[in-house]
Formats: sequence, C-alpha cells, structure tokens
Amino acid sequence: MQRHLILTLALMLAVGLSARAQDDTAWVRHLGGDEPLMGRAVAVIGTDVYTVGELQAGEMNFFVARYDGDGDSLWVRSYESTDNEMVVDAVADGTGHLLVAVMIEGDPQEMMLVKLNAVGDTVWMRRQPGLMPRSLAVGPDNAAYVWCNTGHPTPFDSLVLLKYGANGDQLWQRSHRFGEMNQAAGCAIAADRVFAAALVHGSGGMEQMLIAFTSGGDTAWTRLLDVIGNAMPAALAPAPEGGFYFSATEGPMLKLVRCDSEGELVWIHDFPTQTTPENYRNLAVDGHGNVFFATQSPQMTLGFTAVSPDGEELYSGESEVGGEANAVAVDADNRVIVVGTTMEGLPGAVTIKFTWAPGVLSPGRGALPAGRTTGATIIKNRTLDLSLPKTGHWNAVLSGVDGRQAARLYSGSLAAGRYRFSLENLAAGTYILNLDGPEYRNTSRILIP
Repeated sequence: MQRHLILTLALMLAVGLSARAQDDTAWVRHLGGDEPLMGRAVAVIGTDVYTVGELQAGEMNFFVARYDGDGDSLWVRSYESTDNEMVVDAVADGTGHLLVAVMIEGDPQEMMLVKLNAVGDTVWMRRQPGLMPRSLAVGPDNAAYVWCNTGHPTPFDSLVLLKYGANGDQLWQRSHRFGEMNQAAGCAIAADRVFAAALVHGSGGMEQMLIAFTSGGDTAWTRLLDVIGNAMPAALAPAPEGGFYFSATEGPMLKLVRCDSEGELVWIHDFPTQTTPENYRNLAVDGHGNVFFATQSPQMTLGFTAVSPDGEELYSGESEVGGEANAVAVDADNRVIVVGTTMEGLPGAVTIKFTWAPGVLSPGRGALPAGRTTGATIIKNRTLDLSLPKTGHWNAVLSGVDGRQAARLYSGSLAAGRYRFSLENLAAGTYILNLDGPEYRNTSRILIP
C-alpha cells in the first residue's frame, strides 16, 4: 500500500478554510477534487479531528485528513492500492494513533486493519481474507477489536470478533453462529466487556442479538433484544456504570436503547430518522455520558442530536450543509464533530464542528427548542429521574394523551442537578411530561408498563 499527498485535495482544502460557519457550526471544512470523495468515519485525539473516507480514482482507496481544533489543516494523506477499499470505522487509541477498519472488495472479501501515527505514516497493517468488517473498538490496553461477518465461502454464515494487540499481533479470534444468516452491526467496550450487536435469522425469524465478551474472548452472555421489534441493529457505544447504548433503525425512526452491563433494558427512546437510516454507522459519547448521533434533516442538511444518560433529548444541532451524515464524534472539549458527504456536483467529504456542548447554549436557543416532542421513555421502576441544567423555577407536569393533567410532580425553585420523582400512584399507560424552567422547555412521552 503506497502513500502520497492528494494535491487536488490540498487545493480544494484552501478554499474550504474560508467557509463561513453558520447556524450551530463553529467551522465547516470541505474536501473535494477531480474525483468523488466520501466522508465515512471520524475520530478525535484531544481536539484534533481525523476525517476518514474514500477517494474514487479508478479503484476506491481510503484517505485521512487531520484538522486541529480551529479547523486548520495539518495534513491530508491517501493510501493507494490496487484493491477497492471501503472505510468501515475509525477509532483513536490512547497513545495518539489512529486505527482504520477497511473492507476490501474482492473474491474473497477481506478485512484490513491499519494503524497510523500522528503524521499519517503506517505503523502496521493486517489483512484477514474471507471477513467483512462492520465495527471497530479500542480497549483501555490499546488492543483493537474488529467485529465482522464471514464473507467467504458463505456470506453472513457466522459472526467473528478479532482482537489485535497494540503491536498488531492477533491475540485471538472468536466465532458465533446463531442461524442461517448472521449480520454483524456495532461493537463497543465498557469496563472490561466487549459488547457486540447482530441481526440473526433464528427460529422466530429475524432477531436482534446482543453478545458480551470478556477481554480474554470468553462469551459472558447473549441476549435477544425483542423490545426493538423489527428494527435493524446499527451501532453501540459505552454508557455510564459499565452499560452501553445501542441504536437500531426501523422505517422512519431511530430507536436508541440504553442497557446495563448484563444487557437488561434501562430505557428505549424513538427519534425521527434521516432519509438514509443506514448512514447511522456510529454513536459517540462525551465526558458526561451523553450520547450523540448524526442526523440529516428533511431538507438534507447535516446535524446531530444529543441525549442524556436518562434518555432525555438535550439538543438538536443544525447546519446549512447539505448531504449525507455518516459519522459523529465528540472532542476533549465535548464539542460535536459530524462527517458526511456532500452531493452537489462531484461528491465531496465534509467535516463540521458544532458550537454546542453540555451547559453551553447557542445564542437565542435553549437547551431544547420549545415545543419539541421526544419519543417514549419506558419507566421500569415507577420512578422518574430528571436532570435540571439550571437553578430556577421549574414546573414538571404529567398529562394523559387526552391532555388531562394526571399529576403535578413539582412546581417551585430547584437548584441545577438530578432529581427523582415517584410515579407509584399512576396507572400503567402513556403519559406526556411537560418540563419548563429557565431557558428550557421540553415535552416528552413516558410509558409506564
């Protein structure tokens, strides 16, 4: 695999640096040239941003662009070979290196894992014939885990998890086969567990499977997540207290789920999805445990949604950049980065840094636009936890779906923080929670089973 600087990209990048930030954006950077480019993945090291994607110049090869926190270009590199390469995922490790998982199209298909240093040089590269990578995660020991399907001789015959040490040595390989078809989705690491998701064809038809591995490769447990119905598994990310977030798409909706470390449901939340739900390749988590996913509005503009550990929608960031949103990350300052592909003329890779962070309100906007209605949060233990971002006068009222007030949980002054309210006296059913406070208004649905 050869490496060289993409001169046409560097020229276009100089134009991109003059782009004016709009709406919730701190800066927007475009990469384009004489060949189509697709922005597929994003990783951060500190406040530096690594945009990873594909350059189509005869064969499809991958590229990496590095920006500093102000959006200035540090370097752009392409990694050229004679193979068709499709970027699957990119993750930074704890030593300032970037790992990129790539699927090589061919007969058979191959998994390729590449480790790059801070200037884009290849530290090592590993290939595994017959596997199709779907997700990548890095553990606290800087070992890399690649979650794959088998692609040869029988596609989707088995699920495979590979572990590589920081030096590139393959430490182990584990396989699972649950049915006639086994399609890998996301994977994530929390505490000492590797969590992975898949869509499998079992005795009950298509089913969503969650698997927990130990760092030594043993299977800790498997779970069927029947609460998401026929939704397609998409991505995983670590959640507080050793659990994980899990996303899946179903028609026009994204289902966001939080599970504990044993795979038990904590809550499930529905959000309107983008035009191309298969673009939900990953989730990101900030230092507060909030989870983020990239969005695409009905007007085809790129943005993001932030959700608290309690399942409350915190914010929806917007831009005026049109295209497909493919990946999201959060930097060391808890600023959100979205990478995607613009579709005007030749496709180009776009990177957007947003101004919003927890506790930071954009000018003229509250923590959640007034009147926004979020999906339904399932209340399992008859208690409702609310996070209040500011000190002031707060009103929390529950109403039935018919609009009649069912309970006034609180009305008065409260300091910023987390509070728990009992729902013991309410019958099972769906309720509307109206929460009003200083510079804040939120309407959400809760379900008491």
